[in-house]
This record gives sequence, structure tokens and C-alpha cells, in this order.
Amino acid sequence: MEMRSAVVPVHHILVIDRARDETDVSDIDSSSKDFGQIQSIAVRDLREDELQGELFYKLLAGGRRISSFIKNASLKDTILVRIYPSTLTLVQEKQIELLENTARRNLTWQQQVKLSAEIASLEKEIDKETGITNSEPVIERTARLRNRSTASIKQDIRLA
Repeated sequence: MEMRSAVVPVHHILVIDRARDETDVSDIDSSSKDFGQIQSIAVRDLREDELQGELFYKLLAGGRRISSFIKNASLKDTILVRIYPSTLTLVQEKQIELLENTARRNLTWQQQVKLSAEIASLEKEIDKETGITNSEPVIERTARLRNRSTASIKQDIRLA
């Protein structure tokens, strides 16, 4: 299947007919604010007869990422997308949307614990490299990045 990548205005992506509720994006808001877009989203070109003079795209996969991005973006902001052709069938569109949600593997609790410890360690390294004493302690920053409590991060670090 032919696909290309591009950077497009965020307000040109139409979020319609989703299989999943993307209203709660608090878990990815923090990383989106701190690091911007890490992964591209999947869209398809809208056919000529669906256009109103400008090029628009239909969201296929990445609803939570784009919801978070839109929440923190201005109308002039752009986003990286993978563009599928307008010739996709509705079945193919749904397949792309659903496969993104089922193809990923959840982390085990051991991987989650190790991830928390590694993030905390990286936060310490950032403090050392920059020479800046951050007003927010490493554990609190790690908890914010992971959208978890400071107590759970401390426990993760002990378990790691």
C-alpha cells in the first residue's frame, strides 16, 4: 500500500467516526508538552469531492496523540503524519485504526519499574549536564512524566 509522510497543519486533520474514546489524554499530555510529537499519526487524503478548496485529511490512527496535541496547539501548528491514499476502503481504514491499538504490546510490571528508574536516572543526568538545579525534584518530575504518583515512582525505583 502506497504511503507518504508529510507535515500538515493540525487543523486540517478531521477526527471523525472513531472506534475508541480519546477524551482522556492526561497520561500523554505531560510528555506532549515537554517533548512535542514523538510518533507520527496516520491519516488518509480526502477525495477531491470531499474537499472545500484546501487539502484536509481524515484521522485513521493516533487519536489520543492528536487529541493531546490539539489541546496544546495553536491553529498555526503543524504535525507529522503518515498519509494513506484516498482510495482506502472503509474496512481498510478501520483495520489501520484498530491494528494500532491491538498491535502494541503492554509493558510488564518489571518493564514499567525499570522504565521509571531509567527516567529518574536520566532526569538526574540532565541536572548534572546542564548544571541547573531544577526546582522540581527528580522523583516529582519522573512522576509527572509517567503520570503517576511520587510514591509509586519511589516504589518502582526500589524494586528496580
